[in-house]
Amino acid sequence: MPRLVYLTSATRELAKLASDLEDAGQSRSAALAFIDKLTDYCEHLARLPGLLGRARPELRPEYRSATFASYVIFFRYVDGSAPRQFMEIIHFLHGARDIEAFFLRGYDGGY
Repeated sequence: MPRLVYLTSATRELAKLASDLEDAGQSRSAALAFIDKLTDYCEHLARLPGLLGRARPELRPEYRSATFASYVIFFRYVDGSAPRQFMEIIHFLHGARDIEAFFLRGYDGGY
């Protein structure tokens, strides 16, 4: 089972997502509950066997994605002392965003 790691880019996006949900009128507890469900889903993905998600070679050769609610989770598997020892969460983006434009402008995920 890969060890789950959140890159700085992903943790920043989670904080912004919580803030955006509050700005949209949700209570702080509701916003944090959504973030908890989203991160629980990431933990669930990391526990599953096999290569998960959709390959996203049009963005980066090693990127994969999975969806949760209206959000797209971008991640990759990274080898350590064993193949796919780590599952790195790179981004959380709203599915309505122009995802290809986000990556084309050179955002490298903060790694």
